[in-house]
Amino acid sequence: RRNKIRNSKRSHSTGNVEMCNGCGFPILEENMVSAQGARYHTTCFRCTRCDTQLTLKNYRKQSMEGQLYCEAHAPQSRDSSPSPETDQKNCDLFEMLERLQGTRIDDQRCHIGSFYKTPIAAINEDQKRNIQTIVQSDGPYPMIVLPVNGGYWMESSDGFITSEEDNVHESITSLHPSASELCIDTDFTAQCYRGDFYGKEHLNYYAIDEYLGPIVMSIKAEPSSVESIKAIVR
Repeated sequence: RRNKIRNSKRSHSTGNVEMCNGCGFPILEENMVSAQGARYHTTCFRCTRCDTQLTLKNYRKQSMEGQLYCEAHAPQSRDSSPSPETDQKNCDLFEMLERLQGTRIDDQRCHIGSFYKTPIAAINEDQKRNIQTIVQSDGPYPMIVLPVNGGYWMESSDGFITSEEDNVHESITSLHPSASELCIDTDFTAQCYRGDFYGKEHLNYYAIDEYLGPIVMSIKAEPSSVESIKAIVR
């Protein structure tokens, strides 16, 4: 009820005396400020929030509420474009959210190691130098690089084994118990594969042995009256 009485005092004038739209008291002409059809005392012409003295150049008026604001506290309208400071704050906020989101995704990742444990083979320095010498020379290059002093060499998971080493038979036996029964000079695995499997329909299976490393098993069905299967492991 008091607000209605106060508003009614603001909306009309008594004789030649204007009423202040801020305090509701009469205003003299020498102490009056007019802004958008409303009259104020010079002392009442202040910002609603910070109580700063306003002028006709820096005041802002909210048309719906009829309140006065300075430029710093003027409420933003829907149609007004955001200030550069507001745009910068919004950009900083989105960058922070993207950074936090990326960190959360990185924390959820885990390292998946290799399924098979591949042993790291030791490098024989003599064999390495021999290969480098051959590669640096003019071609054609040999398909198989033999030791310089003759004999043979074999690459396994334990490194290079040559016929010049004293413990060659012990090294071969350590790879597999049945390997001691094999003679490298008379091993016809490659000849058997070329004669019975190469160029013919067969299946190849690959596996990894803990001691021997990669293994290939070839299987071929024999076209005969008696059902038989040929297999070779190498």
